[in-house]
Amino acid sequence: MGPIPESLAKLSSLQILHLKLNRLTGTIPSGFGDLPYLTWFDVSSNELHGTIPASFGSSRSIKDFRLGGNMIYDPIPQSLCSNTNINGGLTRIYGCDGVICPLGTYSDPGHATHAEGCKPCEEGATTLYLGSSSCEVLSPSDILHIFYNVMGGGWSNPIQQNHWKDPEDDNVCLWNGITCDEKGEIVSIRFPLAGLNDPALT
Repeated sequence: MGPIPESLAKLSSLQILHLKLNRLTGTIPSGFGDLPYLTWFDVSSNELHGTIPASFGSSRSIKDFRLGGNMIYDPIPQSLCSNTNINGGLTRIYGCDGVICPLGTYSDPGHATHAEGCKPCEEGATTLYLGSSSCEVLSPSDILHIFYNVMGGGWSNPIQQNHWKDPEDDNVCLWNGITCDEKGEIVSIRFPLAGLNDPALT
């Protein structure tokens, strides 16, 4: 549980980090991408969020790179997608999909395999994050929660955060800053920009 200790990214002789199937949270420390001997990095099936650190894109040692089953979103370092050492050379065949499946696609390990690429979701379904192992039909509240997380939850005032942090409240028309039409469909989203007090800039 908890974040990955950044101190691990300072172990210059570290070769394998296998932390699959835990309840790790927080982001991936960028220092792991700078380790000269790190060949295996598996943090799949946790609760990590954020983007893939750009430092992994310049790694010359990394070969097994597993991030599926977390809350990872774009961008993917393009140099990582062209690294032909990644996951048994899958990037030669699938490009970025050999690193992690894009939105709207899925696979059991969260990236393309030698047997097949990332499979597209059925019509009406999609994925919440990169590297998903299944698809789902998203509700408006699901999409708004993703938006809130990607924006860093910068709503500084607790009143402004009303409902945004409560996954149980599906009536998004009651959320602070959301305007719906008579059919209950969202027509506008208004949210405060951190550090600005001018109401015209919200």
